[in-house]
Amino acid sequence: MRALNSGAPMRISPSAIFLSVSAVRSLAFTLMATTSGVYAIREVGLDPLQLVLMGTVLEGAYLLFELPTGVLADGYSRRWSVIIGAFLGGGGFILWGAVPVFEMILVANVIWALAEAFTSGAWEAWITDEVGEAAAAPLYLRASQVRLVAGLIGLPLAIFFALMSLQLPFIIAGSILIAVGIFLVFAMGESFQPARGAGSGVLSVLRSTTRETVRAFTGRRLLLLLLVTAMLFGAASEGFDRLGVAIWLQQLTLPELAGLDPIAWFAVFGAGGTLIGLGVMEILRRRVDVVSERGIAIALIMVTAVLAVAMAVFGLSELFWLSLVAMWVARSMRTAYAPLFLAWINRELDPQIRATVISAFGQGDAVGQVSMGPIIGWIGVARSLSAAIVTSAAFLVPSIGIFAGTLARRGDGTEDASQ
Repeated sequence: MRALNSGAPMRISPSAIFLSVSAVRSLAFTLMATTSGVYAIREVGLDPLQLVLMGTVLEGAYLLFELPTGVLADGYSRRWSVIIGAFLGGGGFILWGAVPVFEMILVANVIWALAEAFTSGAWEAWITDEVGEAAAAPLYLRASQVRLVAGLIGLPLAIFFALMSLQLPFIIAGSILIAVGIFLVFAMGESFQPARGAGSGVLSVLRSTTRETVRAFTGRRLLLLLLVTAMLFGAASEGFDRLGVAIWLQQLTLPELAGLDPIAWFAVFGAGGTLIGLGVMEILRRRVDVVSERGIAIALIMVTAVLAVAMAVFGLSELFWLSLVAMWVARSMRTAYAPLFLAWINRELDPQIRATVISAFGQGDAVGQVSMGPIIGWIGVARSLSAAIVTSAAFLVPSIGIFAGTLARRGDGTEDASQ
């Protein structure tokens, strides 16, 4: 397995690879995601419960795959974990768009979940190993910005292709991810070397890395608290992600937009959230000390509080323009949340288990979505879409208390940083 880790000679700087691939992956995701809800409702004919169940299958599969793939990334190669994820993601997107049948979409979601599991944790651990923890934290924020810009470019392209066929954006997005995989095979190197004995088998690597990961969580109370917030965030995001499109198509009336198909509004939805997100990210990059735990905690409290309010307003509002602004704010806050949270959990992690620990937080998010998703979907069917969205927002409130409590303990010195 030694050759697996040596990788190709590095022809481009790690930072450039991280930023450029982050941008291209964002472009591909935007092509797929912008009209995926419309595709599911119009082309496939899914109801609110099926929409949430689709997400539940995705997150359930991700939950199963996330930790084992993180362990393999730490035990063998983060580079190859990322490359495999790119190829699998491309195949999943193509299948998703090629066969507009609910059961096949579920299969495509499982493939996509596996792809994300291979990439998540390994991607962030790889760049941290290549540039160091101090340089990685601001790089996460910069990567979020380039992803937003790439997404902004992808929005009109997504609408353009969707107006030809609602299936086409999926096919193109999948092809782009496969091209990314080919690029990484030749451009991506790896300096990380796993700490394992010669001839160690897969089961041995799984056991030892899992044991060290459990030890990391049991030895640091903060990691356990942050894992709880990951679960709460996952529960909150499920209803917003899966039922947001249904709010627009079934509960609100989309005004005419220059005589275009109403689907064009989804480009406006995405563009507004992206532009606001870019502004928020720039403020965070300039004003927040992402190396300081206190700075990150304060920023997360503010971002999470605004996100909760914006989601609740979006769910309750019957006014188109108020709903639009609330959705824009919610999307921008979610964009800001991710790199801040990653910067916090990445502090002082053991490099040998970095990918696995980050993957464990991905599992926490998935647990929240899988456990609460069906309940939120049922609320959407039995009560209303508004009730489902407001319920989703309510899951964020305990996270604010956890962040604030952690900040208070750090401030009065009652909790050691190692806890």
